[in-house]
Amino acid sequence: MRPDHSLTRKLRLALLWLLAPSMAMAQKQFGSLPEVFRYADQHALPLQTSRLQEQISRSAEKQSKAYRLPILSGSGAFTDNITLQPTLVPEKLTNPSAPDNSYRELTFGRPFIYTVGVQAQWDVLNFQRWFAAKTASVQTHVATVQTAQTRYAMYNQLASTYYALLLSQEIDTIYVQNLATTSAIARHVADKYAQGLVSEEQRNRATIQQLQAERTLADIRTQYRQLTYDLQNQLNTTDSLTLTETWQQPAESASPVSFDRTHPAILLQQSMLQLSQSQLSQSKSLLYPSLSVGYQYNYSWATGGFTDFANANRLPQQFLSVRLNVPIFTGFATREKISQSELSIQAQQLQLTQARNQVAQEDQTLLLQYDQNRGQLQKARQILALQQQNDRHVQNRYDGGIISLDERLDKLNDLFKAQNDYVQSLSNYSVSHYKTVIRQLDFQHE
Repeated sequence: MRPDHSLTRKLRLALLWLLAPSMAMAQKQFGSLPEVFRYADQHALPLQTSRLQEQISRSAEKQSKAYRLPILSGSGAFTDNITLQPTLVPEKLTNPSAPDNSYRELTFGRPFIYTVGVQAQWDVLNFQRWFAAKTASVQTHVATVQTAQTRYAMYNQLASTYYALLLSQEIDTIYVQNLATTSAIARHVADKYAQGLVSEEQRNRATIQQLQAERTLADIRTQYRQLTYDLQNQLNTTDSLTLTETWQQPAESASPVSFDRTHPAILLQQSMLQLSQSQLSQSKSLLYPSLSVGYQYNYSWATGGFTDFANANRLPQQFLSVRLNVPIFTGFATREKISQSELSIQAQQLQLTQARNQVAQEDQTLLLQYDQNRGQLQKARQILALQQQNDRHVQNRYDGGIISLDERLDKLNDLFKAQNDYVQSLSNYSVSHYKTVIRQLDFQHE
C-alpha cells in the first residue's frame, strides 16, 4: 500500500499553523530605546512594586481621613437575671408607725431584659487626626516621587544594557571582518609554509592572530547573549528579544547647555523635607485640646417570661455628651517628640542642600563628558577610516611581494589597535549619550 504523502503534508501544515501563534508570541522586537522604556513601564518588576506601594499609601491616606468622620454603631443585648437580689427598704416607707431601724426585704426588677441601642461619636475638634491626615497625604506624595526615582534608576539600567547590545552588534561586524582578514592571511601563509617559503615561526604567528580573532568574536557573541538575558530579566519577561535598531552615528549637534528637568533625587529630598515638616506639626498637635460629642439611645424590654413581650415594661433611655480634653502635663514626652521632629527637619534640609550640589556637579560633569566623548569618537572614527585605507595599501604591497610577512602582521596589529580605540570611544560616547537623554526626561509625570 503506498503512503498518502498528501495527507502527511497537510498534517505538517496544520501543526505549523497551530504552533505559529505561540512562536510569534514568544518573541518581542524593539526598534528603539523609548519602546523599551514603554514596555518596562508596564512590566518591569521594580516599577510594579513601586506602584503597589503608591496604592498602599493612597489607601493609608484615605484611612487617615476616614478617622475624622463620625462613628455610628448599634448594639443589642439580652440579660437573664437568674437571681434577683433583694433590697432592704425602711419599713416606714410603707408604714409610718413602724419602729425605727426596721427594714423589709423587697425584690425589684424583672428576670429577662432585652436591650437595643444606637451610639454616635464624633471628634468635632481633633488636631491630632487632622495633622495625621495631612501627613498621610505627604507620604502619598513621597511614594509617588519614589516611583519616579525608581523609573530613573531603571531607565539608566535599561539604557546601559540596550546600548551595550547595539555596541555588541557593531563590534561583531568589525571582528567578523577581522576574522576574514586573519583567516585569509593564515591560509596564504600556510600555503607558503608548505612550499618552504616562510618559517614555522611566521606560520604560527599568522595562525595565532587568526585564533585570537576567533576567540574575540566568540566572546563578543557570548556577551551579546548574556546581555540579552540581562535585558529579559530587567523587563520581567521570558520571551526572546530582538533589536531591530542599529547603531547610529552621533549627531553633529552639541550637548544641551543645561537640564531644565528637576532631578528625581532632588524631588525625593524635597518631599522628605515636606514629610518632616508635616510630622513636626503633627507632634505639636499633641499640645492642642480636643472636643468630642457623643449621643446614645437605648431601648429595653423587661419581662417576667422569656418571650412575654405583651406584658413587658418598655424602658427608653437617651443622652447627649460633650467632652473637652485639654492636655496639661504629659511628662515632657511631647516636648521631646517636638524636639526630635525639629532636628529631623534640619537633617533633611542638609540632605536637600547636598543633593542639589551633587546633582549640579553631576550635570556639569555629564555635559563635559558628553562633549569630550563625542569629539573623541569622531576622531577615533576618522583614525579608523584612515587606518583601514593604510591596511588595504599594506595588503596590496604584501600581495605584490614588496613587504615581508612580519611587516604585514605588524601593520595588521596597527589596525586592531585603531579598532580597539574606536570601540572604547564608542562605548564612552554611548554612556554619555543615554545619560544625557534620560536626564532630560520628565519623571514627575508618567
